[in-house]
Amino acid sequence: MAQLEKPQAQEQRIKQPGTPEVKYLFSFLWMILLTSVAFVLVVMEWFSPVWTITLIVLLACWQIVLQLASFMHLREKGNGITVTFIVMGGIVSATVIVALWLL
Repeated sequence: MAQLEKPQAQEQRIKQPGTPEVKYLFSFLWMILLTSVAFVLVVMEWFSPVWTITLIVLLACWQIVLQLASFMHLREKGNGITVTFIVMGGIVSATVIVALWLL
């Protein structure tokens, strides 16, 4: 029969900085911060619409990288084909966007 962890041992394990729970919480807080910054940029109208859109797209790219790294586990070994498809999808998307923009 498997041994169950004592509540104190489980609580101690969760509070350690390297545990997955802490990493997920840290990533989640970063994503909330990035979303809040994008919201503030739009509401406060500090920049011109072109600069606001540019900054929001950059924040979105940063958030995508965070989500892929933390929630999709792309930092772990054995995900080479997944990373390859994501990179190729990004290249194809960028090519289509530039082609449509130049039309």
